[in-house]
Amino acid sequence: MILTLPRVVENIGGRWYIQFDFLLPSGVKKRKRIYSFRQISIPESTYGNRKDASKQDKRIYFGLLLQTVNQKIKDGWVPIAKENTIPTAEELLLKTKTAIDSQGVSVHHHKNLVWITKKLSEYLGRKKQLKKPFNEIFTKHLMEEFLDKLCDNSNGYFNSARKQLSALFGIMIRKGLLEDNPVKSIHTRKHTPQRNSVYSPSELLDVLRLCQLHFPNLYLAMLFEFQLLLRPHKEIRLLKRGMFSESMDLLSIPEGYTKGRRGRHLPVSPIIVEEMLKRNINKMGQSDNVFTGTEKPFNPYYFSTQWQRFKKLAEEEGIVKVDQTLYSLRHSAALQIYKKKNSIEAVKKAMDHTKILTTFEYLRGLGIREKTIELNDLPELFL
Repeated sequence: MILTLPRVVENIGGRWYIQFDFLLPSGVKKRKRIYSFRQISIPESTYGNRKDASKQDKRIYFGLLLQTVNQKIKDGWVPIAKENTIPTAEELLLKTKTAIDSQGVSVHHHKNLVWITKKLSEYLGRKKQLKKPFNEIFTKHLMEEFLDKLCDNSNGYFNSARKQLSALFGIMIRKGLLEDNPVKSIHTRKHTPQRNSVYSPSELLDVLRLCQLHFPNLYLAMLFEFQLLLRPHKEIRLLKRGMFSESMDLLSIPEGYTKGRRGRHLPVSPIIVEEMLKRNINKMGQSDNVFTGTEKPFNPYYFSTQWQRFKKLAEEEGIVKVDQTLYSLRHSAALQIYKKKNSIEAVKKAMDHTKILTTFEYLRGLGIREKTIELNDLPELFL
């Protein structure tokens, strides 16, 4: 029995189909989607349903397909569907978890995907929704409710979790487990990120001196971050002897090592050179990591852990504020460059940003506003 009239639908991803609802003999409601004439056993030679077809071609194609489906229903045709073929939300999440493990994504991205899958499973379990068919559960309304509960009114956290949840459904779609991403129609929320507080010159000296005494590896990483504006957790942590010149005063980072994946050639300051010579880094093998002295680098969380330990000590000494972090060194360096050069382009180049907008956001977060026009450029008026 047909419950709703067939209609042409274009989903968020730009895919077209005919859709209607019908009842199985058991009374179970089903939804039918027809993407081509072949689904109703009619040969076709046109390609109006292809992704690269124009909208005009699709209108003609699906207009004819709609007429044909209506005629078949009028002649007594009823779609056939197997009972209980729709997997539950729990089954789909288990299949997706297996798919995540075979994706070959970065460690960080994999960790985020596993985390959002776990949180979604826990949420659906508490609401007793896991055993229900996934098409009744993975809806915009329920997913937005899940994000609201998870993020507790934090817009920044909401946007981050939304991105991870959308990536999770993206995997389901690529694996053929799902057709539409319910998260794409959930809008991001306005959020003004709070930048870390920068160090004043005197604060910076106090921090570096204390760190040099107690955390030598972190101290060297801080020098690289402040003077070369490298990022600590990958770019600095993975530095090798072979990336430096014979005299240690030039650093050449190959493509793929930086966040922007571009190669970089940077002059190394005398302070950093002196520190590396003290450690005999110049005598290491070309493939040796500059921090470990072996080919194996420290784990990805090494500098985070070192910073947490150092910050506890520094706060006891009263030389680090609550909102000052390891990344505050990079922000402090960016601010000094801007004050020295008065050029956003110079800051962008030093920070290795891909887009100038990213640099604008950094400087805006640090309280810098660039003048849009000079006094001499304003129109003159003589009275």
